Amino acid sequence: MINSRVKFVVLTLAAWLTLLCSQIVFAATDEPQAPAYEINLSRSMTAIEVRWLSLDNGKFLALHRQYLAATERGVAILLPEIDGLPSASGAINQLRVGLNDHGWTTIAIMPPPRYSPQGNQQPLPYQQRLNERLNAAIKAAKEIGGRIIIITQGSQISYLMMAFLQQNIELPDALIMLNGKALVMPPKTPEDQPSYAQDYQQLSVQISEIDLKVLDVYHRHDSLNDEMSYRKKLSIKQKQYSYRQIELGDRYANHNVVKAVYGWLKSVGLN
Repeated sequence: MINSRVKFVVLTLAAWLTLLCSQIVFAATDEPQAPAYEINLSRSMTAIEVRWLSLDNGKFLALHRQYLAATERGVAILLPEIDGLPSASGAINQLRVGLNDHGWTTIAIMPPPRYSPQGNQQPLPYQQRLNERLNAAIKAAKEIGGRIIIITQGSQISYLMMAFLQQNIELPDALIMLNGKALVMPPKTPEDQPSYAQDYQQLSVQISEIDLKVLDVYHRHDSLNDEMSYRKKLSIKQKQYSYRQIELGDRYANHNVVKAVYGWLKSVGLN
């Protein structure tokens, strides 16, 4: 008789446990998820830096580091090159860590995948997905408070200029470009094709017309001399007084990038 009662209790508990587990699984699958590769990547990151920023249809990975100085300056949002990683060695990683010592909290975001998660080989809607991520990062920065600067790398500047021109994201207090260059293969859709910079001259015009404090950092090895010369001339023509160029030598000379950026921020009253 006792064994029957024990068996009944065990079976009842097992049934409740099964039901509870199924509800937990359902809740987990019902919650918007991040791309699988970003979840896997987050496991290799320092846990205290991992932050998930929300989108309308999911979330994405960002690396968040607090300022480590006596005075808080603001938030630097860092956008790596297309297909790049916020933690990869190089200028982006140097800045996301080094700027903390100068009073800047840093939020380095994962760029969206070049193609849609469904495997669609059309580049669009990369622009839309990038806008969503940038807006989520800007929202997070506003919650922290203070000035907001954006640091972008490589060809991302073409997409960022599009976002500014179409007023899809708010203008920050300053823009810092690392080896900024035009898209090698701009989107082919009719509605967006005319607006993307097709070469360095068009990109230079867009940069010179933006109402922002702009720092243009480049490496000599990246063959940007003609582009940088043209941008400098346009900045003078447009009376873009806060525009400045800094050459860091070859592509591996990233150890001076924090000093260069901090010095410029100080010169324009942002540090």
